[in-house]
Amino acid sequence: MDIDYYAQYFAFEQNDWWFVARRRIVLDLIASHVSDSDSPLHLLDAGCGTGITLEYIERFGPTVGVDNEIVALKFCRARDARKLACAPLENLPFADALFDIVTCLDVIEHIDDDQSAIKEITRVIRPGGLLVLTVPAFNIFWSDHDVINHHRRRYRRSQIRQLLGGRFSIDLLSYYNTHLFPLAVFVRMLKKVEMKIWPSAVRTVKAENTYLPRSLNGLFSKIFGSEVFWLKRGALPIGLSIICVARKN
Repeated sequence: MDIDYYAQYFAFEQNDWWFVARRRIVLDLIASHVSDSDSPLHLLDAGCGTGITLEYIERFGPTVGVDNEIVALKFCRARDARKLACAPLENLPFADALFDIVTCLDVIEHIDDDQSAIKEITRVIRPGGLLVLTVPAFNIFWSDHDVINHHRRRYRRSQIRQLLGGRFSIDLLSYYNTHLFPLAVFVRMLKKVEMKIWPSAVRTVKAENTYLPRSLNGLFSKIFGSEVFWLKRGALPIGLSIICVARKN
Protein backbone atom coordinates (compact mmCIF):
# COMPACT_ATOMS: atom_id res chain seq x y z
CA MET A 1 0.00 0.00 0.00
CA ASP A 2 1.29 3.47 -0.86
CA ILE A 3 2.48 5.46 2.14
CA ASP A 4 0.45 8.46 0.89
CA TYR A 5 -2.68 6.35 1.35
CA TYR A 6 -2.38 6.42 5.13
CA ALA A 7 -1.57 10.12 5.45
CA GLN A 8 -4.50 11.10 3.24
CA TYR A 9 -7.01 8.74 4.82
CA PHE A 10 -6.00 9.70 8.36
CA ALA A 11 -7.41 13.17 7.70
CA PHE A 12 -10.12 12.17 5.24
CA GLU A 13 -12.05 9.32 6.87
CA GLN A 14 -13.18 11.29 9.93
CA ASN A 15 -15.77 13.38 8.07
CA ASP A 16 -16.17 12.01 4.55
CA TRP A 17 -19.75 10.84 3.88
CA TRP A 18 -18.84 7.28 2.85
CA PHE A 19 -16.77 6.56 5.96
CA VAL A 20 -19.24 8.27 8.31
CA ALA A 21 -22.17 6.28 6.89
CA ARG A 22 -20.27 2.97 6.92
CA ARG A 23 -19.37 3.51 10.59
CA ARG A 24 -23.00 4.24 11.45
CA ILE A 25 -24.15 1.07 9.71
CA VAL A 26 -21.45 -1.14 11.25
CA LEU A 27 -21.92 0.21 14.77
CA ASP A 28 -25.72 -0.07 14.61
CA LEU A 29 -25.53 -3.65 13.32
CA ILE A 30 -23.05 -4.66 16.03
CA ALA A 31 -25.28 -3.11 18.70
CA SER A 32 -28.30 -5.01 17.35
CA HIS A 33 -26.41 -8.33 17.45
CA VAL A 34 -24.80 -8.20 20.89
CA SER A 35 -26.70 -9.10 24.03
CA ASP A 36 -26.33 -7.44 27.40
CA SER A 37 -23.49 -8.96 29.37
CA ASP A 38 -21.88 -8.29 32.74
CA SER A 39 -18.41 -8.90 31.27
CA PRO A 40 -16.96 -6.64 28.55
CA LEU A 41 -16.62 -7.89 25.01
CA HIS A 42 -13.16 -8.16 23.46
CA LEU A 43 -12.85 -6.80 19.93
CA LEU A 44 -10.31 -6.99 17.13
CA ASP A 45 -10.21 -4.65 14.13
CA ALA A 46 -8.47 -6.77 11.50
CA GLY A 47 -6.74 -4.47 9.04
CA CYS A 48 -7.21 -1.43 11.25
CA GLY A 49 -5.49 1.04 8.92
CA THR A 50 -5.16 4.44 10.59
CA GLY A 51 -7.36 3.42 13.52
CA ILE A 52 -10.61 5.30 12.98
CA THR A 53 -12.73 2.18 13.61
CA LEU A 54 -10.89 1.45 16.86
CA GLU A 55 -12.07 4.79 18.23
CA TYR A 56 -15.70 3.86 17.77
CA ILE A 57 -15.93 0.14 18.50
CA GLU A 58 -14.31 0.50 21.92
CA ARG A 59 -17.77 1.44 23.21
CA PHE A 60 -18.43 -2.33 23.18
CA GLY A 61 -15.29 -3.30 25.13
CA PRO A 62 -11.48 -3.47 24.99
CA THR A 63 -10.15 -3.27 21.44
CA VAL A 64 -7.04 -4.45 19.62
CA GLY A 65 -5.96 -3.35 16.16
CA VAL A 66 -3.79 -5.31 13.73
CA ASP A 67 -2.32 -4.16 10.44
CA ASN A 68 0.65 -5.28 8.37
CA GLU A 69 1.94 -1.73 7.84
CA ILE A 70 3.93 -0.09 10.63
CA VAL A 71 3.12 3.32 9.13
CA ALA A 72 -0.59 2.65 9.63
CA LEU A 73 -0.01 1.79 13.29
CA LYS A 74 1.80 5.10 13.82
CA PHE A 75 -1.39 6.86 12.78
CA CYS A 76 -3.35 4.60 15.15
CA ARG A 77 -1.13 5.78 18.00
CA ALA A 78 -1.86 9.37 16.98
CA ARG A 79 -5.50 8.51 17.74
CA ASP A 80 -4.39 7.21 21.17
CA ALA A 81 -4.77 3.53 20.26
CA ARG A 82 -2.32 1.48 22.30
CA LYS A 83 -3.19 -2.20 21.87
CA LEU A 84 -1.77 -2.78 18.40
CA ALA A 85 0.01 -5.53 16.51
CA CYS A 86 1.91 -5.44 13.23
CA ALA A 87 1.14 -8.64 11.33
CA PRO A 88 -0.54 -9.90 8.15
CA LEU A 89 -4.09 -11.18 8.46
CA GLU A 90 -2.87 -14.52 7.14
CA ASN A 91 -0.73 -14.99 10.27
CA LEU A 92 -2.35 -13.30 13.27
CA PRO A 93 -0.31 -13.20 16.52
CA PHE A 94 -3.25 -14.06 18.78
CA ALA A 95 -4.44 -17.12 20.66
CA ASP A 96 -7.35 -19.21 19.46
CA ALA A 97 -10.88 -18.05 20.33
CA LEU A 98 -9.66 -14.81 21.92
CA PHE A 99 -12.15 -12.26 20.56
CA ASP A 100 -15.91 -11.84 20.87
CA ILE A 101 -16.19 -9.54 17.85
CA VAL A 102 -13.91 -9.07 14.83
CA THR A 103 -14.42 -6.27 12.33
CA CYS A 104 -12.73 -6.53 8.93
CA LEU A 105 -13.85 -3.52 6.94
CA ASP A 106 -12.83 -3.32 3.28
CA VAL A 107 -9.61 -5.23 3.85
CA ILE A 108 -9.60 -8.72 2.32
CA GLU A 109 -9.95 -7.33 -1.21
CA HIS A 110 -6.35 -6.10 -0.75
CA ILE A 111 -5.03 -9.57 0.11
CA ASP A 112 -3.83 -12.10 -2.45
CA ASP A 113 -4.80 -15.09 -0.32
CA ASP A 114 -8.15 -14.01 1.10
CA GLN A 115 -8.99 -17.60 2.09
CA SER A 116 -6.00 -17.78 4.45
CA ALA A 117 -6.98 -14.43 5.94
CA ILE A 118 -10.54 -15.59 6.65
CA LYS A 119 -9.23 -18.85 8.09
CA GLU A 120 -7.02 -16.94 10.55
CA ILE A 121 -9.78 -14.51 11.46
CA THR A 122 -12.04 -17.48 12.15
CA ARG A 123 -9.41 -19.03 14.41
CA VAL A 124 -9.23 -16.03 16.75
CA ILE A 125 -13.03 -15.64 17.16
CA ARG A 126 -14.61 -17.53 20.04
CA PRO A 127 -17.48 -19.92 19.23
CA GLY A 128 -20.62 -17.83 18.96
CA GLY A 129 -18.53 -14.72 18.36
CA LEU A 130 -19.34 -12.15 15.70
CA LEU A 131 -17.62 -11.30 12.43
CA VAL A 132 -18.51 -8.05 10.64
CA LEU A 133 -17.06 -8.03 7.15
CA THR A 134 -17.34 -5.48 4.33
CA VAL A 135 -15.96 -5.66 0.78
CA PRO A 136 -16.52 -3.89 -2.55
CA ALA A 137 -18.97 -5.57 -4.92
CA PHE A 138 -19.02 -6.60 -8.59
CA ASN A 139 -15.90 -6.73 -10.76
CA ILE A 140 -17.91 -5.04 -13.50
CA PHE A 141 -17.52 -1.82 -11.49
CA TRP A 142 -13.73 -2.06 -11.41
CA SER A 143 -12.32 1.45 -11.84
CA ASP A 144 -9.29 3.58 -11.06
CA HIS A 145 -10.61 3.72 -7.47
CA ASP A 146 -9.68 0.04 -7.21
CA VAL A 147 -6.32 0.60 -8.86
CA ILE A 148 -5.45 3.49 -6.52
CA ASN A 149 -6.41 1.42 -3.47
CA HIS A 150 -4.50 -1.67 -4.65
CA HIS A 151 -7.54 -3.94 -4.73
CA ARG A 152 -7.07 -7.50 -5.94
CA ARG A 153 -10.75 -8.16 -6.60
CA ARG A 154 -14.36 -7.19 -5.97
CA TYR A 155 -16.92 -9.73 -4.74
CA ARG A 156 -20.39 -11.15 -5.17
CA ARG A 157 -22.48 -12.39 -2.23
CA SER A 158 -22.08 -15.98 -3.35
CA GLN A 159 -18.29 -15.62 -3.14
CA ILE A 160 -18.48 -14.34 0.44
CA ARG A 161 -20.78 -17.21 1.39
CA GLN A 162 -18.31 -19.67 -0.14
CA LEU A 163 -15.37 -17.94 1.53
CA LEU A 164 -16.94 -18.28 4.98
CA GLY A 165 -17.83 -21.89 4.23
CA GLY A 166 -19.33 -23.85 7.09
CA ARG A 167 -17.39 -21.93 9.72
CA PHE A 168 -20.14 -19.37 10.30
CA SER A 169 -23.88 -19.02 10.59
CA ILE A 170 -24.71 -15.97 8.52
CA ASP A 171 -27.13 -13.49 10.13
CA LEU A 172 -26.87 -10.93 7.32
CA LEU A 173 -25.27 -11.09 3.90
CA SER A 174 -26.34 -8.10 1.85
CA TYR A 175 -25.32 -5.63 -0.78
CA TYR A 176 -25.36 -2.06 0.49
CA ASN A 177 -24.58 1.48 -0.65
CA THR A 178 -27.79 0.90 -2.57
CA HIS A 179 -29.69 4.20 -2.48
CA LEU A 180 -26.87 6.03 -4.24
CA PHE A 181 -26.21 3.08 -6.54
CA PRO A 182 -27.48 4.66 -9.81
CA LEU A 183 -25.39 7.80 -9.32
CA ALA A 184 -22.33 5.81 -8.28
CA VAL A 185 -22.64 3.47 -11.26
CA PHE A 186 -22.82 6.44 -13.63
CA VAL A 187 -19.67 7.97 -12.13
CA ARG A 188 -17.83 4.62 -12.13
CA MET A 189 -18.71 4.02 -15.78
CA LEU A 190 -17.30 7.43 -16.70
CA LYS A 191 -14.11 6.48 -14.85
CA LYS A 192 -13.89 3.19 -16.75
CA VAL A 193 -14.19 5.07 -20.04
CA GLU A 194 -11.48 7.45 -18.86
CA MET A 195 -9.18 4.52 -18.01
CA LYS A 196 -9.66 3.01 -21.48
CA ILE A 197 -9.04 6.27 -23.30
CA TRP A 198 -6.19 7.44 -21.03
CA PRO A 199 -4.84 4.29 -19.32
CA SER A 200 -1.84 6.20 -17.93
CA ALA A 201 -4.00 8.90 -16.34
CA VAL A 202 -4.78 7.06 -13.09
CA ARG A 203 -5.44 9.60 -10.35
CA THR A 204 -3.39 9.95 -7.20
CA VAL A 205 -4.64 9.12 -3.72
CA LYS A 206 -4.76 12.85 -2.97
CA ALA A 207 -7.06 13.43 -5.94
CA GLU A 208 -9.19 10.44 -4.91
CA ASN A 209 -9.76 11.88 -1.43
CA THR A 210 -11.53 15.12 -2.27
CA TYR A 211 -14.15 16.55 0.05
CA LEU A 212 -17.58 17.25 -1.36
CA PRO A 213 -19.25 20.54 -0.44
CA ARG A 214 -20.43 20.33 3.17
CA SER A 215 -24.14 20.24 2.35
CA LEU A 216 -23.72 17.49 -0.27
CA ASN A 217 -21.38 15.52 1.99
CA GLY A 218 -23.98 15.60 4.77
CA LEU A 219 -26.80 14.65 2.40
CA PHE A 220 -24.92 11.64 1.00
CA SER A 221 -24.00 10.56 4.52
CA LYS A 222 -27.65 10.58 5.61
CA ILE A 223 -28.84 8.76 2.48
CA PHE A 224 -26.22 6.01 2.73
CA GLY A 225 -26.41 5.74 6.52
CA SER A 226 -30.19 5.36 6.44
CA GLU A 227 -29.76 1.95 4.81
CA VAL A 228 -29.17 0.46 8.25
CA PHE A 229 -32.95 0.61 8.75
CA TRP A 230 -33.42 -1.88 5.90
CA LEU A 231 -30.34 -3.96 6.74
CA LYS A 232 -31.76 -4.71 10.18
CA ARG A 233 -34.77 -6.17 8.41
CA GLY A 234 -33.15 -8.12 5.59
CA ALA A 235 -30.79 -8.09 2.65
CA LEU A 236 -30.73 -5.46 -0.08
CA PRO A 237 -30.63 -6.84 -3.65
CA ILE A 238 -27.94 -4.62 -5.19
CA GLY A 239 -25.24 -2.16 -4.17
CA LEU A 240 -21.66 -1.09 -4.65
CA SER A 241 -20.49 -2.97 -1.54
CA ILE A 242 -21.28 -6.06 0.52
CA ILE A 243 -21.74 -6.32 4.27
CA CYS A 244 -21.82 -9.58 6.21
CA VAL A 245 -22.62 -10.22 9.87
CA ALA A 246 -21.97 -13.83 10.88
CA ARG A 247 -21.51 -15.94 14.03
CA LYS A 248 -18.78 -18.53 14.36
CA ASN A 249 -20.19 -22.04 14.67
